[in-house]
Amino acid sequence: MDTVEVNRLAAAAQQGAAAEVRRLAEARMVELCGSIEQGPAGLHYVRAVAFYALNDYRAALAAGDLMLAAAERDGDAGWRSTALAFRAGNRMVLGDSDLGEYDIDAALRDLVAAEAALAVGVPDLCLASNAHIGIGIGYCRLRLYELAEPHYAAGYELSRRYRDPELPATCQVNLAELHLQWALELYRVGEVADAEKHSLVAESHALLAGRESTSSNTYWRDLAALFGGCARAGGDDPAGAAVQIRTYAERIRACHSMTRGCSACRSWPSRSRAADATRKRSRWPNRPWPSCRQRATGSPPRR
Repeated sequence: MDTVEVNRLAAAAQQGAAAEVRRLAEARMVELCGSIEQGPAGLHYVRAVAFYALNDYRAALAAGDLMLAAAERDGDAGWRSTALAFRAGNRMVLGDSDLGEYDIDAALRDLVAAEAALAVGVPDLCLASNAHIGIGIGYCRLRLYELAEPHYAAGYELSRRYRDPELPATCQVNLAELHLQWALELYRVGEVADAEKHSLVAESHALLAGRESTSSNTYWRDLAALFGGCARAGGDDPAGAAVQIRTYAERIRACHSMTRGCSACRSWPSRSRAADATRKRSRWPNRPWPSCRQRATGSPPRR
């Protein structure tokens, strides 16, 4: 199974078919290797993403450890990088609800090790793109946006060099979400002018994501339109932006098996209250609030 097929299954897990995808991955590992534990890293990745999509983060962490073991068994730097970044993300999620799992130093060590593994060189462009995206997600969760953005951008550039038809759009969606979160942080500290600049950048990425989306899968196009509405909410037509947010949040819930309600539009500050926007922070000193995508759809970022 090549990395493009792995991505297709992981995307299906994120878009509502997580339980089915997990069962398929497990059956394939048993068929190929005799047991789940001995399965290839790519299928362990699919299984880990499926557990994550089901909000079973402890199972996702255990599945990620099997992915890392498989990558090390095969000497595969790309899957090692992906597994380390995935473990870092799961540690952050678990640390929000369980003090025993709170270890920001371990998360940062995993992200740095993931970067080092990637620097060795990954000939599979699809896998290299995935690895960059995974590291970007980790840094974005830590609100280290300056470190996350280059990885998202690298993931996008690599995605355009191979045949996966969906990943360029998902990379642009990730960039749009990053700049939305960055803008929100700036609004909270009263840096309105800089926040508006990031809102414009977010809108440009959302528009590009819409253009990059395939006609066969509307999920990323709808998500791009949702984020475009969020980016416009602080502009000259907040009412129109609110309609756009509501429309696409409802479409995502209805068409893509998502059940969590949308609060992205309620989270986005208008110009009149931008400087007063505040929130309760988690124990992670640099972790963002639940992402716009998770709030609107219940879906984790594309990994």
